[in-house]
Amino acid sequence: MRFKNFLKKVFYWLEETIQTLRYFGEMLLYENFFNILKSVDNSADTSKRGIVIMGNGPSLKSFLTLCMQQRDALKYYDFFAVNFFASSPEFEYICPKYYVVSDIMFFHDTPERDRVKKMYYDLNRKVTWPMFLFVSYQFAKNSNLTSIITNPNITILPFHSCRFIGATWLRNFLFARGLGNGEYGTVVQNAEYISIQMGFKKIFMTGVDHTFFNDICVDNKNRLCFRNEHYYDNKINEITPIVCNWSGKAVQYTIERYLWEKYLIFHGHSIMRDYAHYRGGEIYNITPNSMIDSLPRCSPESLFE
Repeated sequence: MRFKNFLKKVFYWLEETIQTLRYFGEMLLYENFFNILKSVDNSADTSKRGIVIMGNGPSLKSFLTLCMQQRDALKYYDFFAVNFFASSPEFEYICPKYYVVSDIMFFHDTPERDRVKKMYYDLNRKVTWPMFLFVSYQFAKNSNLTSIITNPNITILPFHSCRFIGATWLRNFLFARGLGNGEYGTVVQNAEYISIQMGFKKIFMTGVDHTFFNDICVDNKNRLCFRNEHYYDNKINEITPIVCNWSGKAVQYTIERYLWEKYLIFHGHSIMRDYAHYRGGEIYNITPNSMIDSLPRCSPESLFE
């Protein structure tokens, strides 16, 4: 038994070492080791109570309704938006100071091209306040984003694209120097990572329902299906196959691949929680009935008390 445990530890150490070396190799080949977020390091407004990260989940609608009722209290927080929030009617009311997009669909031609085009159009048209738009390094380097975003109020800032999944003991050390990212399966984790880099000590997560397992099924054609609902979807979705568009083409998910990706998302929240603690901060989940069990919870109403 002791020998088996020893072998497990050896294999685990070898795997972490290989992943660490792979990360450094990718950084040497494709990026660099500079802290490209240095311009916003510890830039958090200390007069604020914290930052609110707004995810895509359907519960965001009720939070925004609460914001409408507590408009005088919004000044006490900074807001971090993601993905298509610019196309929502509440965007100009919340006026988020920070915005992040990291999905491939925002930089390459995918079936979501029309929706993405409208999002960029809305950013250019609506933003009348200073905003930081964060994008991953490779997309910032290789896309024509600077010609798409023409609004002078928007500052585009890159963060490193290569995800660090190597030695656990080294992870927070690298994070604190602007390396790695929050790319564990959902854009809100990049918002978490960047918020920690900026020095926010209290980070509040809303719209992170993560109810990925509600109503999933496999149809008679062995296709994984479910009914997915986002905040900005007003229609009731029918049962539809779950596909992945990362390659630019719609590829059908298998249950194995789907569950693995969702594991990474929940694991990523634990990683971001540990990094927040490393920097002396805390991430709070204010999303009612969220499936995330690694973050302390508080009610959305408590933000405005």
